[in-house]
Amino acid sequence: MIVNDVKSKPGEILADAERVYDDTKVKTKELLHSGKEKIETETERIKSSVEAGIENYKKESKNI
Repeated sequence: MIVNDVKSKPGEILADAERVYDDTKVKTKELLHSGKEKIETETERIKSSVEAGIENYKKESKNI
């Protein structure tokens, strides 16, 4: 019984480590994708605001 436990433990530990590694890999990819989407959304929002500001400045400078 002890011999069987000793033989099976390394395999169990390795399987657990592989499972943790795979889960971490998936979660990291999800996190990176989510972060990229947020950055793209904020970039578009800032770009739009800057463009609106420039257009407003052009209109105001023509009225002077």
